[in-house]
Amino acid sequence: MFTSKADAFCAIANVGWKFLQPINNVLRAGVLPTPKWAPGPLLKMAQRRSTELGVPRKTSSLCPDCNREAAHAVLSGEHEVTDFREQPGIVDSEILEESGRILMRKMCDRHGPFEDVLSNHPDFFRRMERLAFGRDFECAHDHELHNHGLNSIRSGRGSFLIVDLTNRCNMMCSPCFMDANAAGYVHELDMEDIKTIFDKTVSFKPQREVNVLFSGGEPTVSPIFLEAVRHAKSRGLPRRRTVCVLPRAETLFFRRGRLDYMPYTFSATAFRKKRTNIAG
Repeated sequence: MFTSKADAFCAIANVGWKFLQPINNVLRAGVLPTPKWAPGPLLKMAQRRSTELGVPRKTSSLCPDCNREAAHAVLSGEHEVTDFREQPGIVDSEILEESGRILMRKMCDRHGPFEDVLSNHPDFFRRMERLAFGRDFECAHDHELHNHGLNSIRSGRGSFLIVDLTNRCNMMCSPCFMDANAAGYVHELDMEDIKTIFDKTVSFKPQREVNVLFSGGEPTVSPIFLEAVRHAKSRGLPRRRTVCVLPRAETLFFRRGRLDYMPYTFSATAFRKKRTNIAG
């Protein structure tokens, strides 16, 4: 009847859930507890704001050319950061299914049409959307921290804090998601920057679990890497890092920094003559 024990357990759980739901609807609704990490009592499913899902649907996206021009204007001093916050190049877009793919199509009045592939597996895409549990707690005490205009974070429970310690790297992988070593200058954080970032991180709720991901470039070439890891530990934050270094160095940094996790970023080049690059 069942192909595996897992299938049997899933079937039993589904039957039990359907059996308990009528009983749950009859009982008087109680007040759920308020965890330390949350700004209020836990929300029930009916209290969570639904996420706009489904295909096709209208949404907002960025014109890559407008966004690039807006960022350059800030870096060159032509505009202030507040200008970029309000006008980062947002355009109307549509998510649709076509030819066995989930696409996003958008039209910019200045730069014309753009098309991005979101998924090559429409059924899997829809399943991921069905698993979304809806928007959770509204963020509290974060007005200055999350003031990013239309891109502001409005709800959640906390997840990852990515800290780019440096844009230097001991490797020259292509492609590199950070374009490490590609800039004509070195940008590195100091400990005052790190302390400010972590102070802001713990200043708002909710944050059920905030994992610190030290990245770069290669974070271990930063002169403050170990000190930054220790400071994250002192604030009670789990520490992770993304790395491209040798195994012996891995062990050294893991022991001295007392890291919780060590995810890797692997890059490889295949078919060197054709310069076909693979990263994963």
